[in-house]
Amino acid sequence: MAITRKQALKRIEGLIGEGSNAGIEAHIGKLTRPGSGPHVRTELNTRIGEIERLAEKIGDKTGAEFLAKIAAWRKKISEIADVNY
Repeated sequence: MAITRKQALKRIEGLIGEGSNAGIEAHIGKLTRPGSGPHVRTELNTRIGEIERLAEKIGDKTGAEFLAKIAAWRKKISEIADVNY
């Protein structure tokens, strides 16, 4: 069954979790803590992959905005990985 644009946006907002402790930015911050790498990295990759998949369903402009956010998140993650691993 296909997902609607509205449902996809709601799901993306939940995955991003802005302002919450479970949000993507909060998880990226957790990568800097010693010993938190592998499971946090897996969670981030899963969330980001799901957002990428859903970005195809929400239109060109909005999808492009989320893809730009994803690129920024991946850059942050790789910079942290270069320092901590």
